Amino acid sequence: RDSGVVALTFDLGGELGPTLDVVTWLIDNDVPATIFAEGQTISTTEVGRKAIQLIAAHPDLFTVASYSWDGSAFTDLADIEIQEQLTLAESAIATVIGKSTRPFFRPPLGAQDGHVRAAAGAIGWTYMVMWDVDTLDAKSPSEGGPTAADIVAKVLSRVQGGSIVRL
Repeated sequence: RDSGVVALTFDLGGELGPTLDVVTWLIDNDVPATIFAEGQTISTTEVGRKAIQLIAAHPDLFTVASYSWDGSAFTDLADIEIQEQLTLAESAIATVIGKSTRPFFRPPLGAQDGHVRAAAGAIGWTYMVMWDVDTLDAKSPSEGGPTAADIVAKVLSRVQGGSIVRL
């Protein structure tokens, strides 16, 4: 917390409308970020595939970690199902980026508890990355989500040294 460093993190799954624009902007402006990729999204959608390929082409800017296979809340799953989610996602992501997402993961929806941490840790995902600033930007402004100005205002009013921002 005594640093001026702030981590920008993005969940790559769900609504993909602005995804390529956001990734391109990050690249064009030399902004590093951590991308938590959902395996199913990058495997089955054109935008997801293009986004992860673009991200993989810039390893100097992006760290890629696992978000799960399909975004299921890990607290609703048995240990073996959590491990399958991470393993399936790992296979899809590593095929594109050429390296493992271990040891970092983010549980979908932030749903975590002791059994989630233990199940993930048992197969090599030993760092669960949460956040202290959430932009709640999963919906577009036309669907009641925040505008770009809303997101900026929220982040600037809450961020502090050491913050992890979830976008």
